[in-house]
Amino acid sequence: MDERVKEAQIWLNQFYYGRRGYQLTTVNGKTGNSVMTALVTALQIELGMENPTGYFGELTANLYEKNRIKKGDEDTDKHLVRILQHGLYCKGYNPTAVTGYFGDNTLKAVNKVCNDAGLEACIGDEVSAKVLKQILSSDALVLVPGGDNKIRKIQQDINKKYSDKLGIISCDGKYNIQTNTAFIYAFQIICGMDKATANGNFGPMTQTLARDNKLSIGTSKQELVKLAKYGLYCNGIRRNGINVFDCSENTTDDSLNIDEVFTGMFDEQMKNIVEKFQKYVGILEVDGNVDIKVWMSLFVSTGYPKRNVLACDTSVKITEAKAKRIYVNDFRIIGRYLTGSTTNGPKNLTKEELNLLFNQGLSVFAIYQDEKEYYRTHPDEMTTVKYYNYEQGKNDAQKAVEAAESLGIPYGEPIFFAVDYDFNNDQTTKMIIPHFQGIYDYIRKNGNKYLVGCYAPRNICRRISDNGYATWSFVSDMSTGFSGNKGFILPENWVFDQIREYTQKSIDGDFALDCVASSGKYNGFNHIVEHNNEQIQIKSEDVAFKFYKDTVKALGYDFNIVEFDKTYTLELPDMKVSCQGSYGTSVSLGKNTRRSKFDIKDGKIESVSFDAAMQSLEAISTDNSLGIDYDGIVDMQNRISFNIDNGYIEMGLNISDIGEVSVSYLVHKEATAQEGLTKYVEVGLEIVFNDKLSTEEVKEYNTNKEKIIKYKNKEFAEVICDVVFSGMIIDLRILNEIKDKAFNVFVCTFINSLIILFLSALIKCLASGEVIW
Repeated sequence: MDERVKEAQIWLNQFYYGRRGYQLTTVNGKTGNSVMTALVTALQIELGMENPTGYFGELTANLYEKNRIKKGDEDTDKHLVRILQHGLYCKGYNPTAVTGYFGDNTLKAVNKVCNDAGLEACIGDEVSAKVLKQILSSDALVLVPGGDNKIRKIQQDINKKYSDKLGIISCDGKYNIQTNTAFIYAFQIICGMDKATANGNFGPMTQTLARDNKLSIGTSKQELVKLAKYGLYCNGIRRNGINVFDCSENTTDDSLNIDEVFTGMFDEQMKNIVEKFQKYVGILEVDGNVDIKVWMSLFVSTGYPKRNVLACDTSVKITEAKAKRIYVNDFRIIGRYLTGSTTNGPKNLTKEELNLLFNQGLSVFAIYQDEKEYYRTHPDEMTTVKYYNYEQGKNDAQKAVEAAESLGIPYGEPIFFAVDYDFNNDQTTKMIIPHFQGIYDYIRKNGNKYLVGCYAPRNICRRISDNGYATWSFVSDMSTGFSGNKGFILPENWVFDQIREYTQKSIDGDFALDCVASSGKYNGFNHIVEHNNEQIQIKSEDVAFKFYKDTVKALGYDFNIVEFDKTYTLELPDMKVSCQGSYGTSVSLGKNTRRSKFDIKDGKIESVSFDAAMQSLEAISTDNSLGIDYDGIVDMQNRISFNIDNGYIEMGLNISDIGEVSVSYLVHKEATAQEGLTKYVEVGLEIVFNDKLSTEEVKEYNTNKEKIIKYKNKEFAEVICDVVFSGMIIDLRILNEIKDKAFNVFVCTFINSLIILFLSALIKCLASGEVIW
């Protein structure tokens, strides 16, 4: 809880409650959309707006510009300065006090906002509408957990050049819809579109510009080259913390400005990375040049929708004539639905249709989407927004598996379960993740006959896959307006990408067909099994091996794992990461290190000490100076626990007397007949840092740990360190902080500083009674 935020909430409610348009804000000392909306509403009331909305739009900006505040102003009949000062505190900036007088300290805080946004200081000591709008928003201007400092520098550069038209975008180091829109606007301006026309949408005029501005080695269009590098970096997939599409120079020195990090030179290195990107997004013509296909793949979810692709999908039953037409048009893979119907009739596959498709040279991938029963039982529902939950997921999985088996689809093939709605991140957490847990749970507890695929917008595909609930993704990128597509990169496990719908002509009737890009990682199936007893049963060792690979991926690392009982090692710049998996035997990796053990039953950690550690972490994670991603750690622990189902986790942070720092993590999954797993599986992960703590740092760590022991006991002190720092390190939190905060700072010294900050904050919470054992 932040006392300054609490004061703002109390003041707002006391002063504006009962005024037209104002709604009470919760007094909890937590910043966010609620308190910022209340501050904007208060501003609109002070400006005399007839219908305050809490949204800082053009009307609010115009009214404010007529009442612009500056240094030396003091509130009299309006409380504009107090609103500014409360806004600064809620934004995380310190004007020293809320006095209603705009003095030096308030100006310093405002200028710090401008600096963090990449802008110059206030001109003439005045606060412009665009700066006040940013102050009264919940957008972060500092690096947030999981953010990338290079992306933050890119965002600051965009603000510096284009904020007069776009406003100030967030500078949190995360690629998002604001940054995506700003890139398109920047592209339009650089290519010569006038500011009145440029709007951040990639329409026909912008596509013409993309055709006319092809980039290749030696081009003189330096600003466009930089923008292409920005786009490549923000679309870059991360493997072991390394961005595979990074075209930046001077990659290690964090003190350099953006022009030194991303130059305007298109060289051989950039050409090679563009080629990688073209292959990754499924562009068939790979040449290393930035043409319209690359420009649109960087900035629009569909990419260039008219590019050549090998796959398609349809809800229409395919006849021989239609299949021939599809093949003649160079499609080789088709997605079809297992069950259901549309207004035009049944859309479900049959064995006859499958054999017809195979005979015409087409392979097939299976889709499940059947909400007809939901609409029948919920006639008042206009969308399926309430459809998704754990039990519905189990029901869908059962229907899909039964349909796939009846069709003779070979075991081991994926079924792509659809989410045809633009759910936001919170809705995905509350509804879609439980829905896919239900799907995953049913399939694994009924023999693991089929793989789970996710057919959804980018963000949902990524989150479901990161949680380990989907092996492959079929991305519904054709929905370019979906918030889950804009500002999100293609998930690394994508195999199909829906980009365009058109009407395909056929002698027996025209029909709707979707063009689908393919990654080549999965190309569908081209035969069926006539009798169920002829299906090749999934082997127990295959189930175990999949769990091994999924667990290591969920822990955040990318190893090329090919067998059990072998230690795999990654030599990263600051540390060595090792993993090992075993089937029916115990892993030896980290066996002699100290770890805390937590039992897992039915996918939940059952441990009083673990619960206490997480409660302690939550209590102090509101302190932004610690940079603790509480939700990220919880998410990581939850997905591992759910995937284990029954077994245990061991984790430990170990700091030796001579300053060696390591983290050890063990996952144990019990054998289960339901999943076809006849022996237990273990996965071990160990991280050993190259640097060591100094004698003084070790002493400081031990001193703080002793203080925790005095407040509680030794078990609590060890569990809290094990849970928090194992979670942070394994979830790559600390590694990102190291890269983004300090150049030439020892890794272990940085880790120790976080440990000291955390333990100090914990001691304060223990003393105040906020943490209960």
